[in-house]
Amino acid sequence: MTQQEVFDLAYKALSGITDDWNAAYYEDLSGELKLQWIEQPIFQAQAYSAYTLGGTPSHAIGISYNLLWQLYLDIKHYFEYLESGKDDKAFKYWWGEEKHIDSLLTLTTREQAIQNIYMAAVTWVYFHELGHLSQEHGVIRNGNSSRCNSTLVECDIQNSKEMNGETSIVWHVTEIAADYFATSTCVAELIRHFNTKNDLLLATNYLMTGLAVVLHRFNGQNLFEEQSIPSGTHPKPFVRLELMIPVIFEMLSEPDSDDRKKLVIASGRAANTVSLYWIRAHTEFGGIPDNYFIQGMLSRPGVIPYMKHIVRKWDEIIPQIISLKRFGESWQELKFSQNFRETLKNS
Repeated sequence: MTQQEVFDLAYKALSGITDDWNAAYYEDLSGELKLQWIEQPIFQAQAYSAYTLGGTPSHAIGISYNLLWQLYLDIKHYFEYLESGKDDKAFKYWWGEEKHIDSLLTLTTREQAIQNIYMAAVTWVYFHELGHLSQEHGVIRNGNSSRCNSTLVECDIQNSKEMNGETSIVWHVTEIAADYFATSTCVAELIRHFNTKNDLLLATNYLMTGLAVVLHRFNGQNLFEEQSIPSGTHPKPFVRLELMIPVIFEMLSEPDSDDRKKLVIASGRAANTVSLYWIRAHTEFGGIPDNYFIQGMLSRPGVIPYMKHIVRKWDEIIPQIISLKRFGESWQELKFSQNFRETLKNS
């Protein structure tokens, strides 16, 4: 695809989603959601809200052309990596005879599969920003003032703003809440559009691959950095990925079922093939770094104390989230299971 064709594909899809959300929610609230395009050469998405206590929602989602084009190139080059066979021996050792690229091409052509993963990735970014707006995270970050204009930015220069303490924890947990909104909304859309298990599994594979590409792009050339206390503005991308992948298979399957096993294997294969591609294409590590692959979030160094801060802060702000929420369902709100809480408590 040409660059203009990539832009047109994203414009058509995201404009349609924006129209749908305006018709379903914003019109009833006498508000408006706008879609804006960022021309500066930076990999960026942002959510803008002009909030007034008791007022109508005035929201905008901005996405850069650079983000649209870079994600498409990342996914295209990822396919070229899979086709090269460079790591087929490793893939066979981990997952058996079936090649990951074959699973992505089960029901479609190569170019259509690339476009499907691309649209899954771009749509997830869009819904992440919409999650910020739905729950008015800018108001919470600004201390619940009765009037505030906020622009929440997601870009490839992470944690550039010096921040720590409780303020940083608020920023981290609202980023995770926006991730949860995006992931659960994407999964709900898959359930709505696909009727058969095979179609749904393939679409889920696209989503998991696209999500992994997005978060590796945000991570850039960085190693996994242990963080037991939130600092800066954003959680580490690998922690975000580890948190969101279970949301996908938990929404789509029952515990201990065959479907769950298939989805867990598919998620690991999608995320870790992207990790291997990223090492090959974008780093000079000279090997596989520690904690670079998904491995079960709580086994990552520093994550248990980190998540204790996140869960505590979420429990503190959830009443504010509910009171500020413009639209959305309870299943789109960040949740931590009782089993997860007990694990943190006992660790």
